[in-house]
Amino acid sequence: MPSINKLVVFLLKWSEYFLKDFTFTMRNGLAKGLKRRYGFGFKLKTTLTKEEQFLMSLDFAGKTVFDVGGYVGILTLFFAGAVGPEGLVFTFEPNPGNFEELGHNISLNTFGNIRIFNVGFGAQEGIMDMIIDPVYPSRSTIKIERAVAPQKSDVVSVQIYALDDFLKRESLPIPDFVKIDAEGAELDIINGMQTLLAGHKPQLFVELHGLISQELIRGLLGHSYILYHIETDTSITGADPLPPIENGHLFCR
Repeated sequence: MPSINKLVVFLLKWSEYFLKDFTFTMRNGLAKGLKRRYGFGFKLKTTLTKEEQFLMSLDFAGKTVFDVGGYVGILTLFFAGAVGPEGLVFTFEPNPGNFEELGHNISLNTFGNIRIFNVGFGAQEGIMDMIIDPVYPSRSTIKIERAVAPQKSDVVSVQIYALDDFLKRESLPIPDFVKIDAEGAELDIINGMQTLLAGHKPQLFVELHGLISQELIRGLLGHSYILYHIETDTSITGADPLPPIENGHLFCR
């Protein structure tokens, strides 16, 4: 197994070296027709996933979208097109490698309604260690329990803010829609945006990692959200016990 992992790392490093600056127009997916660079995180796909189909069914025209956990920018590009010239997209990505790729992919296209930040969100401000998978550097987490072989992984320090505080710090507009994909840190992020939830109740689109958290659900229900798990077509209420939902995406309105 170690030798196989070394071979995978070698092949990925080789492909990064020779294909890093290769750009192409996406033929499928949410960002169909837009450009991106090859880079790590590239996946060839021909069909829309269930959550992608759901996102395409929503009306984003003129709205302000926060893309929390922007990865390399594919959803950011989709949002930028969907909100149109009257809308805005703010993307937040703490992984420095992903952030570089995010910026490059945005520069390949013609959108002028995107602003990006190399920060992450959590329950409170601080510097945290981000663990980066050496085989797939686009995969990273600040949650130790989700890390793959952390002793063999790269670790970088990243700046974390509570979203409530960052809104004030940067004088950002109130979002209408917040997408969150943070590799297990979703509850911390939600805990750091309580003022936003209480005062404005933006729509939320949350990627789940592992079994659904009772605390997360109770907190969202406490703000009078209606919760819907997309992959299982399940509405979630305050009734006990919670359905055994694992992974997937939660839409909150």
